[in-house]
Amino acid sequence: MIRAADVEDIPALLVMAQAFIEQAYGRASVPYDEASCRDLLTGLIEQEGGILLTNLDRTGMLGVVVHPWHFNRNIKTATELFWWGKDALEMHTRAEEMAFELGAATMHMASQEHMRSKALCRLYRMRGYELSENIYIKRIA
Repeated sequence: MIRAADVEDIPALLVMAQAFIEQAYGRASVPYDEASCRDLLTGLIEQEGGILLTNLDRTGMLGVVVHPWHFNRNIKTATELFWWGKDALEMHTRAEEMAFELGAATMHMASQEHMRSKALCRLYRMRGYELSENIYIKRIA
């Protein structure tokens, strides 16, 4: 069962956050920072446009923020920040529903190129998403 996360879930979610960040961004020398991640999770729970989902056994999580498009403040979009663990498809479906309820007209989903991106591309397309842009990262410091 998928549900909205609450502050009591944060310790379990931080374990997943660390695993995700190490896999996703370790290659770019962006280390896990517990205080930053705790603030992010708390913000998603508390802010008006935040969505933070988990499952009953706290082995999966999905974080989304609903916000105005940067070039048209009259239209809201939902941006996935992270998606990790078990029950991901159910969480994704629920996140879309919640984003719509919060007024989002569109939703952005991402994938890390080195983390099953081809499989995620197929999944997103099957769920009605179209490839929109690619983001590149380079360590400059």
